[in-house]
Amino acid sequence: MGFVAVGTHVLLQKFLGLGLIGSPANLSVVLMSLPAMVVAYAFAGRARTPAKQQLLQLACAGIGSAGILIAVLVGLDQRYPFPGGALLLLTIYLYSASGLQSRYALTLALTIALVYTLGAVMLGGPTRDTLFETYYLLLANAIGAVGSFLNERNGRRVFLHEEQLSERASRDSLSGLLNRAAFHDFIERAWGMAQREGKCLGLMLLDLDHFKQVNDTAGHKFGDDVVQTFSQALRELTRRAFDCAGRYGGDEFVAAWYDIDEARFHEIGARLREALCSLDDEAWRAGLPPLTVSGGAVYAWPGQGIDLSDLFAAVDAQLYEAKRAGRNRIAYQTIGSAEQAGGEIPRVAADF
Repeated sequence: MGFVAVGTHVLLQKFLGLGLIGSPANLSVVLMSLPAMVVAYAFAGRARTPAKQQLLQLACAGIGSAGILIAVLVGLDQRYPFPGGALLLLTIYLYSASGLQSRYALTLALTIALVYTLGAVMLGGPTRDTLFETYYLLLANAIGAVGSFLNERNGRRVFLHEEQLSERASRDSLSGLLNRAAFHDFIERAWGMAQREGKCLGLMLLDLDHFKQVNDTAGHKFGDDVVQTFSQALRELTRRAFDCAGRYGGDEFVAAWYDIDEARFHEIGARLREALCSLDDEAWRAGLPPLTVSGGAVYAWPGQGIDLSDLFAAVDAQLYEAKRAGRNRIAYQTIGSAEQAGGEIPRVAADF
């Protein structure tokens, strides 16, 4: 684009004598700056990752800046009036509208100021105008750098604050697990990924047995301790990136494990049944029987005609079966197979 600026300058020289337009450097600035901005935003908007977006913005801003800088230096070399506002506007653009991170904008803007100063000195020697222009460029960089840094810092604070609000909105306040709506959002993504990759998914629906009796007999404080103890056990068993646990209601919990070995899935169920053993002494002192957990579990492979609603219906039916059989147990069901899903059975048990 810098070569285009020079060519534009040469082609337009003939018109200067006719007085039809001003300095070719001025016109080159206009011709090169506006397309560079448009191209930067157009290509950056198509980038799939923030890193690629930033690289495209930096490349386009750099090319556009080079074209403008060359146009300015050509104007100086040909003794045309220097468009002093051009580089100042370019500096403001880099810091405020280019979309560049503050460190990239600072590096590019200082490079422009340095190249302009060296070019002006080489073309005409150090003059009063050159010193003033350099001073104002450096001042614009100082103002732009501080403003860009503060804006970037405030943007990060707003982002973190919004993330905290989103996190709070998606969590159950007592257990710290996902609430019902957030868990459903997660499981929909996990099941979709399992369908694409041919992976299995383990789903459990768990119920604290006789929880109303616990609250009525030992008080809500002890009931909260029971919920928090069981929630902690669930968190420890869903630590992998694509595992998740949530609280459905007062005494109901749900959890999912992605691409898990079936034997390990059963082992997790056994560990969850023992999660409340540490509270048995306190329950005994309050006149309660040992605390137990019932659950329904489905180990599912994606396949034709199997959707997420089928999994929840199956796991709910298994929970009912566990309660009908006397509670303090987890009823299991396997849906589909690795062959039907076109996947492979996990060979290495997940590390919990």
